[in-house]
Amino acid sequence: MNITITGRHVNVSNNLKEYSEKKIKKLETYFNQLLDAKLIMYLEKLDHAAEVVINGDGVQFHGIEKAADFYSAIDLLFEKMEKQIV
Repeated sequence: MNITITGRHVNVSNNLKEYSEKKIKKLETYFNQLLDAKLIMYLEKLDHAAEVVINGDGVQFHGIEKAADFYSAIDLLFEKMEKQIV
């Protein structure tokens, strides 16, 4: 599985990358073959936004969430993605 984590005009710390990878790997249990996941983090005025695109089993899932900080945005995003996948 290929995981790409990028920050758009934002430096992504190692702790944030590890946290994000852990969340993405939890979603791997729902797929027979998870090909890749792309996570993009950026700032929108005062909001911290996280956007993910997941390709697996011939299907593509997409989600965006905004919150006060990146950790909260990632938590909300992966709760949404889990509901969408199930």
